[in-house]
Amino acid sequence: MANYCTNAIAFYGELNQLEALHGHIERTLLMDPHEPRITTLLDEMNLDTKVNDTRHFIINLNPIISDKDSHHFVLLTESAWCPMTEDFNAILKQPEFSTLDYVYTAEEPGMGIYINTDTTQRFLTPKYRFFSYMDDAVIHEEYFSSLADLVKWVNSIFSVFIDPNSTINSIIAQLCKAYHDTDAEFFIDEYATAV
Repeated sequence: MANYCTNAIAFYGELNQLEALHGHIERTLLMDPHEPRITTLLDEMNLDTKVNDTRHFIINLNPIISDKDSHHFVLLTESAWCPMTEDFNAILKQPEFSTLDYVYTAEEPGMGIYINTDTTQRFLTPKYRFFSYMDDAVIHEEYFSSLADLVKWVNSIFSVFIDPNSTINSIIAQLCKAYHDTDAEFFIDEYATAV
């Protein structure tokens, strides 16, 4: 069984083209409401990709957001092993979507994939993921746009003081030292900006 990669894709560009793409995705959700697949979207648009993997699902379609002269929407998907961006590249190669582009986040902890291609954090802000568990249960799973925000949060939640200039490794070391007599484990993952 494949590990699933959780993806957030922010499409942006001219409003009329964005509305057309959003409409295609909405129709796909209506055609296949229980397990909407990207392959169904590609079929609805009469497209084919090299990947053509049926293990790429639409999880959620957010509404279009317009802010001054900027328009975007976020599509959430799950795909087997990796983000499968080839599907979106094939869609945006169509002349009807010539003004559109996208950025995405991808997270697949089992494969160590943490990607955020939105380097300006305009649409998608995760830069760090904090994860902890105790007694085989997840205690915290939080996302942060900066290490300073993560440190501030850790200091407010845990019985330790982490220096604001700490590195990821020193944050983990300090938490492990403070909770050494428990079975708590702590992880901080940093999103890469490029594949």
